[in-house]
Amino acid sequence: TSMASDAAMFSPVEESADNEEEDNDEDGGELTLLCFPEHALIQEITKGIIPMKHLEIGDSVLDASGSFSQVYGFGHKDTLTSNVEYLELSANHHDDDSEVVLPISSNHFIFVLSRDGSKKRVSIRGGDVEIGDTIFLEIDGTPTTVVISKISMTYNSTGAY
Repeated sequence: TSMASDAAMFSPVEESADNEEEDNDEDGGELTLLCFPEHALIQEITKGIIPMKHLEIGDSVLDASGSFSQVYGFGHKDTLTSNVEYLELSANHHDDDSEVVLPISSNHFIFVLSRDGSKKRVSIRGGDVEIGDTIFLEIDGTPTTVVISKISMTYNSTGAY
């Protein structure tokens, strides 16, 4: 099962520097938490589903409205950054019960179904997602929702976007 986890689909607003947290790496340097690891998948209009590391300025990516939007720039694109902490939001796809995993930073915004029962789509930080939340994804080319069943931490070997 392929899952597109594109930045446009999950962020209704642009992140600002105020939304980013800093952490220290083992060498005492500062490490900024970024949005997605290089292996996170994205739906590009002509290339299909590709990893973030292959996304280029000028590409068009699937956005939250179901349309494709052109990439004009990157807030951050670092192919050499290593040891970046990401969340892995896991859920079972209701069609075939396969597990889908979305790697995302704790500061990146993601659409979830409102917890107040209103059936509204709201954006929250990845770090605020809870087990049982319903998130919006595109799986195998079809927009869908899945319920988060597990949240874990992972570290990306290289690349941060």
